[in-house]
Amino acid sequence: QEYFNSKIDNRKKEYEQGTEEGIKDLISLVISSSKYPAYFPQEYTLEYNAETHMLVVEYILPVPENLPNLKDVKYIQTKNEFKETYLSEGSTSKLYDDLLYKMTLRTIREILDADIKKHIHAIVFNGWVNSTDKATGKEYSACILSIQTERDEFMDINLSQVDPKVCFKKLKGIGSSKLFSLTPVAPILKINRNDSRF
Repeated sequence: QEYFNSKIDNRKKEYEQGTEEGIKDLISLVISSSKYPAYFPQEYTLEYNAETHMLVVEYILPVPENLPNLKDVKYIQTKNEFKETYLSEGSTSKLYDDLLYKMTLRTIREILDADIKKHIHAIVFNGWVNSTDKATGKEYSACILSIQTERDEFMDINLSQVDPKVCFKKLKGIGSSKLFSLTPVAPILKINRNDSRF
């Protein structure tokens, strides 16, 4: 128990000192604690630069086919069977885009709320998908949305009253007009795996 408690104390001390590992440790805890349905990947990579106070989050988003599209089920008494109705492609597309914008804004907010010492001054969030190319049948990874925001600018937003897509665009987020298409975009800033200070 003493060993466990000392590890907790050390993690807390590293965060309070604003070390790269301390910040990444806290943010990992925050992101992994977010509740999402089981079919969401919830995989991510983090990098924090203690000199610039910039956090980069590369987050794996769900693909459209992961989302349930069942609209309703009706029992037909005369046939003694159930009839299922599914969402149209247009409705599914809108639902998917809305979900991704909300996930992005929610994740950024949860991170900034957890950083009570305000070590993080800015965040870059890159949303990635792992999918299969329908033309070639080959698997691929693509960044489909990217956003950079300053702490003060983001914390001034009342998320309960915004349209997620409009808010994302106002913050100069990058993404295709229809995220459902999984069109790749260039990330604003990528994690440099060779230089942790990017």
